Amino acid sequence: MWPLRIVRIADRSMEPTIKDGSFVLATFSFFCIRLGDVVLLRHPSSEMLIIKRVLRISDGMVWVEGDNNKESSDSRKFGWINSKYIAGKVLMRF
Repeated sequence: MWPLRIVRIADRSMEPTIKDGSFVLATFSFFCIRLGDVVLLRHPSSEMLIIKRVLRISDGMVWVEGDNNKESSDSRKFGWINSKYIAGKVLMRF
């Protein structure tokens, strides 16, 4: 797998920051997660990649939420997630 990939977003959970159908450049290796980062992660109950913002970090666990509360399935629904579920970090959108 390439460390940098362009990913098309097919989801409204991060609108208006990242719109459905837009593209992001993400790194899939050698990244450090900080509060406020936008990340790609595996949904805890499926293998589907989802995009969310990191709002809290505690002991290897992260709390993630989408910017669009009405359209987002996130930690408010599935709780804290292990940081091992984070697959990549968004570097830029276009």
